[in-house]
Amino acid sequence: MSPDHYMKCPICQDFNPDNSAFCGSCGTTLITENICTKCGESNPADTTFCGNCGASAQSESQSGLNPQTQDINNGRYQTNILKWSTQRTLIVLGVCIFTILLVVVIALLPREEKHTRSSVSTLVEPGQFIEVSPVGSQVTQVDIDSFPTAVSPSPVQPISPNSKNVETFKKKEGMSPASSTDEMRVRTYHNAEIGFTFVHPDEWILLERNPNEFPEGIMPDIELRGPSGGGIKVEAGKEDSPNLKEFTFHRIKDDRNFQVLTTEEIHTIPADLTRGFRVDSGQEVDILTAIAPQWEISIVFTYELDNKEELGDIFNKFIESFQIE
Repeated sequence: MSPDHYMKCPICQDFNPDNSAFCGSCGTTLITENICTKCGESNPADTTFCGNCGASAQSESQSGLNPQTQDINNGRYQTNILKWSTQRTLIVLGVCIFTILLVVVIALLPREEKHTRSSVSTLVEPGQFIEVSPVGSQVTQVDIDSFPTAVSPSPVQPISPNSKNVETFKKKEGMSPASSTDEMRVRTYHNAEIGFTFVHPDEWILLERNPNEFPEGIMPDIELRGPSGGGIKVEAGKEDSPNLKEFTFHRIKDDRNFQVLTTEEIHTIPADLTRGFRVDSGQEVDILTAIAPQWEISIVFTYELDNKEELGDIFNKFIESFQIE
């Protein structure tokens, strides 16, 4: 066949047999007239409505693509949409996983904490101390109207002079039916390095921390734990020229979890006894601050609500027996 027997596609310019209805390369219709499907009248290929009967003259051939080509193109479009949707889902999922991992890593990172012996905040200022005269005199208390009243302050009791050979002490009457007349056995503890001594109930557990856990110049903590709650913790650190008032002020101020109620001075040791409570739990706490040659000593007394009276007696006897060489 010669080129005269071929039709040229108006879209892709490819040659097709002259009896072809569609282009073999791109699927474009090669029909130059539009036959009305209703009345059979011949209309130009670009006619929309039949000129004879007015019916729609649009045929599938006028779309420029045959039905098979349209189906293929539609399939490709849907495939692309599916791929794009899948990619977007994977991206969102990846961002979510990354965010979760980042939060977990941040939560597991060690947090730098300032090393302090305990935690508390205070409203006390230098000079705000209760001056306690020798045993038997009247105790004048600091005005505590500005302090929170969630926990009532423990009553201030006169402190007796120290006794070097304390072996036993009597429990308060009315504490328990079995102990009102019994004597409590005690043990004497002496720290040779700093030079302080105290007695404690024999049934209390005494724990001393490993010296290797503490830096030079810090005494390993000494802890006393009662069988029915309550505790005593003794801490000490070296200081070239210790000053009792300055040490008391900074010790209480640096404790971010402690609220001051009253402070009294104990001349027999000498020492300062600050009464208050823990801000987070409301638990009553007393802090005794004292100094020895080149040492600052802090003793924390922790109360339990169920046996507050008994613990108060034990803590007072502890303070009575506390001596510094």
